[in-house]
Amino acid sequence: MTAPIALAEFVGFAAAVATVIAFCCKRMGPLRAAAITANLLFITYGALLGLLPVLLLHCVLLPLNVAHFGACLRERQAGVRHSNARHELPDRRGSCGTECSARTRIQ
Repeated sequence: MTAPIALAEFVGFAAAVATVIAFCCKRMGPLRAAAITANLLFITYGALLGLLPVLLLHCVLLPLNVAHFGACLRERQAGVRHSNARHELPDRRGSCGTECSARTRIQ
């Protein structure tokens, strides 16, 4: 295994780990931070190996995650937290089955 390939594989595995961490996050801020990290690592991975589909996908996802992360930070500064659940559901449960409310004040 040559040095450039070893570096690319290391970056690829790091990107995969960041993606798993993003899927494990329960709060939106850490999820977006992990997703941004994964996007940056996958962009590097795609560029190192010339993988255009990977590169283009994460170049599109990165600004979306940055924008959502910024909105999350602004809401946090305003003291309002939104749940992830669909609020039109009659039993007020999200797709994962957890109880939620439309908006709650951060104590």
